[in-house]
Amino acid sequence: MGNRLIDFIESVTKIKKDGGICTNKNKLTELQDKIKYLRSKEWKDDPLIIAQNEKRLLGIAISANKIDVYGDERITHTCKDALTAAPNELLTIGVDILECKEFETKSGPSKGKKRAALIVCDSTAKIKAMAWSDCFEIYHKLLIENNTVILVGTNSFGKYAGQFNISAVIQP
Repeated sequence: MGNRLIDFIESVTKIKKDGGICTNKNKLTELQDKIKYLRSKEWKDDPLIIAQNEKRLLGIAISANKIDVYGDERITHTCKDALTAAPNELLTIGVDILECKEFETKSGPSKGKKRAALIVCDSTAKIKAMAWSDCFEIYHKLLIENNTVILVGTNSFGKYAGQFNISAVIQP
């Protein structure tokens, strides 16, 4: 992690009334301890280690993403591309699963089967994705929070515009 980021975090590590971001002395001490930890370690230029440490210490990976580790040639697009792609254009994106909520289908031919609404991200954007019942039945073991996967699918249109429909899931 770059020293400039650590320097910035340190510059705002004050109690709120003094112009900082900490709500109380306990939070201040906690953040100061994290800064000491960041300054004491030799950081390798390994995206996985960087992403894990940033997520653990800051709550979010900001300079690297776990998917960056794989450098997978199967990944053809980014989440940002998925936001602007034409409906039904086949995309392959590498993502981290931030959230996965399962639902039971209440009507139609898939009544009673499970489906999942996901929030996924890469280093370019965060998007909504849907694993409909036929897809979820096959790939449910891979569609778990904090997993890194490759999703194959298309953008929705009409009522579900802005949602990525998953047709296949690959574990890198």
